[in-house]
Amino acid sequence: MLNLIRQSFRSKTCRKARLLSRNAYGLKLEALEVRRMLTIDLSTVVSNLGFEENSSVPDSLSQINRLDSWSQLSGGTTDYLHNDGYLLDGIDGFAPPTTSGDGFIGLRARYGFGGGALAEDFFEYAVNELDEPLLADQQYQFDLFVGARLPTNFFAFPPHAVGFTGELVVYGLVDSSEIPTYSSTTVTIESFAGQNLVELESVDLDLPANEWRTIENFTFTTPPDTQLEAIVFGPRTNQSEVGIVEHYLLVDLAPPSDSNCCGGGVDTLPPQVTNVTIGNSANASETFDFVAEDAHGSGKQILQLPFQELDTIQIEFSEQVMVGEDALQLISNNMAGYQLDYQGLDAAGTTATWQLATGVFETLDMILLDLSDSITDIAGNALDGEWTNPQRTSTTNSLVSEFPSGDGVAGGDFRFAITANIPGDVTGDNLVNSADLGIVLNNFGLEANQVTGWQTNLPDDTVDSEEIGLVLNDFNKGSLDWLLLGDLNTDYWVGSHERLQIRRNWGGPDRVRSQGDFNGDGNVDAIDRAVVSGLWNFRVDFVD
Repeated sequence: MLNLIRQSFRSKTCRKARLLSRNAYGLKLEALEVRRMLTIDLSTVVSNLGFEENSSVPDSLSQINRLDSWSQLSGGTTDYLHNDGYLLDGIDGFAPPTTSGDGFIGLRARYGFGGGALAEDFFEYAVNELDEPLLADQQYQFDLFVGARLPTNFFAFPPHAVGFTGELVVYGLVDSSEIPTYSSTTVTIESFAGQNLVELESVDLDLPANEWRTIENFTFTTPPDTQLEAIVFGPRTNQSEVGIVEHYLLVDLAPPSDSNCCGGGVDTLPPQVTNVTIGNSANASETFDFVAEDAHGSGKQILQLPFQELDTIQIEFSEQVMVGEDALQLISNNMAGYQLDYQGLDAAGTTATWQLATGVFETLDMILLDLSDSITDIAGNALDGEWTNPQRTSTTNSLVSEFPSGDGVAGGDFRFAITANIPGDVTGDNLVNSADLGIVLNNFGLEANQVTGWQTNLPDDTVDSEEIGLVLNDFNKGSLDWLLLGDLNTDYWVGSHERLQIRRNWGGPDRVRSQGDFNGDGNVDAIDRAVVSGLWNFRVDFVD
C-alpha cells in the first residue's frame, strides 16, 4: 500500500532558519562557479589504487589477475609484484617507498626483435574498470611511484634497457565494455585508438637502474563533455633507441599527499538545485523548463504543465554531484504510484535524469518532487535544497522560492510542487468550471490564433466540440489550492489533524476528501489511514 504513496518516506521535524536573502543568491552562484574545478582524490573513484587488495599474493610472473579491481588491457601479461610474494630476480630490497604499500606492478615495453615469439611488438598495460565514471572536465590527483631495475637473468635477453627512458602514460576509456579478458593474444594500445581511447596525461622518465622516483600530487584533467568508465596505465618508449628493444617499468600509486587537495577544508559550499525540467522522452519538443519559462518565484510554478505525455524529470545542480538512484521520490495526489528509473548524470555531472518506469503523468494530478539531501557534491557537502512553494497559481508572495534552492547551509531536501496537465482548464487557475466553459463558447468556431481569454491548453486548430468535451469531462474538477496527499487542511503537514479526521469520518459511502477520502471511493477506510500513517509528520513549505 505504501508504494502507492511513494517508494520511501523521509521526515524532517527540524527546519533550518533561512539565512540568506534572495539577493545573496547571485553571489553564491559566482562562488560556486569558481570552485567547480576542485581536484578529486583519485583513490575515491579507483578501487584498490595502491595494488594492495588481492585474492592472493603473486608467486610468479603475469599474475595481475590476482589483483582486485585491476586487469590487463593487452595480450602482454602484466606483472603483479608484492613484497610478501613474487619480486623478480634481483628486485629484493628494491621495493617502492614505504608510503606506497607492499604491492606494485611491472610493465614491459618491447619492440619486434628477431623471429618467433619475439617478432611482434609487446606492450603491457594495467586497467581499472571504475565503480563510478571519471567526470567530464574535472581534475584528479594521486601520488605516483616509478622505478627501474638492472636486467638480470630473465631480463638479460633480448637487449634490455638499463633503467628506463620513456614515458608513463595515463589513458581513459569511454566504454569499459571493450576491455579484453585475460588473454595471451598480443594487443597494443593502438587497438583502442579512436573515440574510445583518451590520453589524459603522461610523464617523461629517465630512471637509472635500481632507483625509484616519487611524483607527488600527479594531476590530470578529463576532457570536456566526456565521462570515462576506466583508467589505464602503460609505458611509451623510443623505438629508435640504438641497441635496445625492451624496457621494464615498475609502477605504484597512492592517494595524493597534499593535505589541501580534494576538498581538505577548502570546499564548504553545498550544492543547490538550479533548475527543473519536465519532458516527454518520445518528443523532445514537449519539454517544460521552469527557469526558461520563468516558472519560479510565483504561482506560475504550479500552473498546470502544458503537455499530457510527460514522463521525464531532469534536475540541474550548481556543481558536480553524487546522486543515488533512489534520491528522487514522487508523491502523487492521485495516488498514482509512480515508479522512477534513474537514468544517471550527464557528462558534466551536474544534471540528473529520472524517467517513469511505465506510462506518463496522469492528468489532473498534483505531484510533489521530493529530492533527498543524501545528494552531495564531490567534497561531501549535502544538498542545500529548501524550497518554499506557492499555494495557488495566483500567489505573488515574495517568500516563494526562486532558483537556486536552499538557505545557504548544507542539508535540506528539495520539495518542489508541480501540477500535471488539466485538459479542461483554459483560464489557468487549475480549476475547471463555468468560467472555462464560457471562454470556449465565446470562441466557438474561431481559429487558434483568433481566440481571446484563453490562458492554457490552446486548441490545435478550430475551437469546436472537442474543446467543449474537454471542459465537460473535467467540469468541477481541479483545485484553486495545490493539494498534498495526506494533508486535509492545507497546512502542508500530515499530522494529528489528519489522524483525527480519519477516526471521526471512518466509513462511507458518501465521504469526501476533506473528511479523509484520499482515493475518491467515497469511503474513509484502511487505505486512507495508510496514507496518513505513511506520510506521518511529513511537511512541505508553502505560502499563499
